[in-house]
Amino acid sequence: MAGWTGSDGGSPHSRLSEAGRVRNGMENSQHRGGPGRQLLSFKPYLLRATYQWSVDCGHTPQILVDTRGEEVVVPVRYVRDNRIVLNVHPRSVKDMEIGNEYVVFTARFGGQPFGVTVPVPAVIGIFSRETGMGIVFQGEEVVFSHPDEGPDDDSTGPPPKTSRPRGGAHLKLVE
Repeated sequence: MAGWTGSDGGSPHSRLSEAGRVRNGMENSQHRGGPGRQLLSFKPYLLRATYQWSVDCGHTPQILVDTRGEEVVVPVRYVRDNRIVLNVHPRSVKDMEIGNEYVVFTARFGGQPFGVTVPVPAVIGIFSRETGMGIVFQGEEVVFSHPDEGPDDDSTGPPPKTSRPRGGAHLKLVE
């Protein structure tokens, strides 16, 4: 398997670099992390952590992707209801990189190498094929202008009660 490249002949890393130059500063410039600092999305960090956890457990990490975006490059033949589940186990992909803007790798579909590019916002979730445990991302990220502010910033009432789930908490992808 060594030595093969994506369907366009380029490596996923060159696609990531090119895509990063186009999009850097656009999405992240909306939120600031302090004077002169951009607040980065935590989604790619959660993707990388969940991916590594799944591999460390000996599981098969898979990502669920919303394929409706222009920049999503996946084999259309395998798309169902504008979604695709991609096996991203290290034995199944080559040159995988989960960057802050894109997930890129090369995989074989129907025996043919194919360069996959998925913008991080198009990733709906990442989970273990064997257990279904993982993370499903819902909605957009919310960033408050001040760390002490909440959605309603109602400081007159008592803090909301939280309950902890009993037993082992885990997420399952339910369609």
